[in-house]
Amino acid sequence: MPFDDKSLQMDVYVDSDFMGIYGKELRTDPDNVKSQTGHVISLNGCPIIWGSKLQDSAPALSTMMAEYYALSSTMREVLPLCETIRVLADNLGLQQACNTDFKTTVWEDNNGCLHLANMDPGQHTPCSKFYDCKVHWFRAHLKSSQENENGKIKVLKIDTKEQLSDLFTKPLDAATFTYLREKLMGW
Repeated sequence: MPFDDKSLQMDVYVDSDFMGIYGKELRTDPDNVKSQTGHVISLNGCPIIWGSKLQDSAPALSTMMAEYYALSSTMREVLPLCETIRVLADNLGLQQACNTDFKTTVWEDNNGCLHLANMDPGQHTPCSKFYDCKVHWFRAHLKSSQENENGKIKVLKIDTKEQLSDLFTKPLDAATFTYLREKLMGW
């Protein structure tokens, strides 16, 4: 998205590779069953933060759990960053644009994770009720379907083929890597 001094748009791409190194590493290594988390945070189309690491928590028991843990850990970076951008905009005299037009969208490709993230705080699915409470904390910051507030964060569906954070979670064939790199970096 080209820069427009009247609006700020943060796009966050989050993904996980469920037990991605299982069977490829030593079976005695406890990290062998952990999932890989990757994320990219862009501001007005320019990548500003990205990362890839093994999940800190206990091994995920499903793809949805791995994706939800990835989303929760990424939100630990997104929420303080949103506040930092608001403070900077205020100090640079852009507070009007930031307060009315600053939008944050988190792109998720896993339907189960997407459904769980968009539930009201305190709710869960039969498959997710045992997840640690430490991963549900961010839902109070998300925009619900009934709200029409600017500045709230929304989690939306993205096609797996368009998920930019795949670059950080799993080995890709050359064509897919080149396609995603071009979408992310422009080259």
